[in-house]
Amino acid sequence: MLQWADSNDRPDSNDRSAGNRPLILVIDDDPEILRVFSRALNLAEYSTHTALSAESALTFVRAKCPDAVLVDLKMPYINGIGLLYRLRRLHPHIPVAVITGVYNLDQSTIDEIGALHAPIHFKPLSIGDIQDAARRLLSGELATRAEHAPADWIQQTPTPQTSVLSREDPSQPARP
Repeated sequence: MLQWADSNDRPDSNDRSAGNRPLILVIDDDPEILRVFSRALNLAEYSTHTALSAESALTFVRAKCPDAVLVDLKMPYINGIGLLYRLRRLHPHIPVAVITGVYNLDQSTIDEIGALHAPIHFKPLSIGDIQDAARRLLSGELATRAEHAPADWIQQTPTPQTSVLSREDPSQPARP
């Protein structure tokens, strides 16, 4: 059974009936994030479907392929990368962007998402950022780089002296 964050966000049975608008599937385990993303996309004239889990998203995608997908990275059971692999098997060319609030992604995770042709966007995202992410996905601008993250927050490998999120110089001794 497909779950929506808010009954007001649930589209009609004919998702594209409102002027044949592009359909964006948004997946996040936080209902408030789904509500904000859905409303931001609706303001930009996109139809939206929201799902609280990867399982619900897969049920929907098997029944109807959306025009683009925005998926949270950190979710219970099947995370965003797991869902991305499954989406690539079902619909190899569907545009997907990964959304995350985790700034300390290791390089192998960034590379894995990039190899699956999905850009990464970091929360918090403004309404304009959400709308721009959808527009870029639909236009074929599939950048496979991390977006909206301070460049010095993403390091290839954390060192023992510093956490990945810190902006300290790893060549300096660790502070107690």
